[in-house]
Amino acid sequence: MARIVFAWEFGAGLGHILNELPLAKKLQERGHEVFCVMKNVIDAGKILGQHEIKVLQAPVWQVKIKKRENTFNYAETLFNQGYLVDGALSTMVKSWRNLYDFMRPDLLIADHAPSALIAARGTAIRTALFGTGFCAPPRQNPMPSIIPWSSLPLRLFEKSEKEAVRVINQVLAEQGAPVLTSLADLFAVDENILATFEELDHYQTREAAKYWGPLMNLPEGERPVWPVTAHNKKIFCYLKPTYPYVEDVLASLQQIKASVIIFLPHAAKEIKEKFHSAALKFTDIPLNMAETCKECDMVICHAGHGTVAVTLLHGKPLLLVPEHDQLEQILIARNIAVRKLGLCIFTRHKVRDYKGAITRILSESAFSAEAGKFARKYRDFNPEEQLNAIADRCEEVMKQSSVRKS
Repeated sequence: MARIVFAWEFGAGLGHILNELPLAKKLQERGHEVFCVMKNVIDAGKILGQHEIKVLQAPVWQVKIKKRENTFNYAETLFNQGYLVDGALSTMVKSWRNLYDFMRPDLLIADHAPSALIAARGTAIRTALFGTGFCAPPRQNPMPSIIPWSSLPLRLFEKSEKEAVRVINQVLAEQGAPVLTSLADLFAVDENILATFEELDHYQTREAAKYWGPLMNLPEGERPVWPVTAHNKKIFCYLKPTYPYVEDVLASLQQIKASVIIFLPHAAKEIKEKFHSAALKFTDIPLNMAETCKECDMVICHAGHGTVAVTLLHGKPLLLVPEHDQLEQILIARNIAVRKLGLCIFTRHKVRDYKGAITRILSESAFSAEAGKFARKYRDFNPEEQLNAIADRCEEVMKQSSVRKS
């Protein structure tokens, strides 16, 4: 039996926890002892604790800083998390090291957890990256831009990376661990488990890589019950009530000749009463996404990785409306639009024609045709086989020599 630690440090929401759950369960079923060191232990405890997976609090960044307006590469992302604050990273890394001394893991599975990776350098702990492409940038020097629509001079990338390497190496030297020669060295791990499809990778300039496919851990939910109307088109809409233009989307759906189900969790009663109609109904209970995507003609959502993946695996196009500050969603939405798998509307757009976009997706066959091609390309994708293959690879990594080369 081996001891495996999942580490989650940056990011928000339930996505990281839900993605880790299937693999954590699988490894536990195989007899390994699993710890999940989580940024958010409250939600992690509720979800992972049901399966008797041990949950611990990750060292949490308490540094309050003014975030940079233009975050253009991974180094700048680190700066927005406090890496430039005097002494902050050193304290974080020492805290991770203390956890490792207590748990003595054979394998660290890092899900957007750079400080955890820094702390593992120079130890006998095997390491793996795990998550979408956003959490595992390509190992290029300098690392590529995370805002590909903006042309920035190379010197900016080199300057920020040089500063990031300086800060990290100072901490590594304190720990007596091998220093970085470039920021990309931070991701010199034993395995990179890219849990996505190439088309959804946030870094579209990534060189040859193995894509394991997304972890399809969506709630089982209820079967969809569509409003009974004379319309033959069906639309599923999954939005947050905090989206600034949610009422514009709902008003547009009222004008579309389609049967519509809307999942708008925690929405005010007044909004539901305002937009409810014979053809448009709200549900407070998560739906079975596989069944919903089989039956609908299109999906509207914020471009969450899991929802987009399951929709496309069923060959249905999307209208994506990313939240204002969610770069991960914005990058996925751009990928979808470029491939004509759907359309996207950003909050920064001065004109946001939701009705026009919905009408186009339902009426222009090109969107459904491209979504159908995607589904056929991945028709052999089997989540259970994928999960077993990832677990097999984790076990192989742990059998490798424990002498670190980095």
